[in-house]
Amino acid sequence: MRIVYEYLFGHQQRNERGEETEQRKQQKRRWIEGVTCGDKELVAQMLREDPSLIAVRQGDIHHETALHLAVKMGHSSIVELLLAASPTLGLLGNIRGETVLMCAAMRGEDRMTEMLIAACPDSLDLVDRSDCTALMPPCTVKRPWAPFLRRTPATADQEIV
Repeated sequence: MRIVYEYLFGHQQRNERGEETEQRKQQKRRWIEGVTCGDKELVAQMLREDPSLIAVRQGDIHHETALHLAVKMGHSSIVELLLAASPTLGLLGNIRGETVLMCAAMRGEDRMTEMLIAACPDSLDLVDRSDCTALMPPCTVKRPWAPFLRRTPATADQEIV
């Protein structure tokens, strides 16, 4: 798939030395800015124009996805938009292995936590580099999890405590 994508679109994003073009770098910066500022119209437009932006990670030491950034900035409308475009984004972790669900839980973002569980119930089972899941501290410190653990396919056989 990657080879096909690069064949079709790679010429627009890479120069003759295989480096990202300045135009692509600016596009990625604009994407990250749109997500962090909560500009839903800009994010939706950019996503329509270039669906590959959904996979862009922040170019800092944390290496976070746009979904991570939207959760951390509290932009539920952006979270909703990104999950609609690709629910599997909830399975990706940052450099520390923290999923978006873990970030939402640690921040006490009730609505986003519910959205993430509904869109990507398998993220409940993922572990970060500290061998923690979203069901364990430090994720559960700010909010008890009982209200969010509704019977989803991933939790149907689990006991709610």
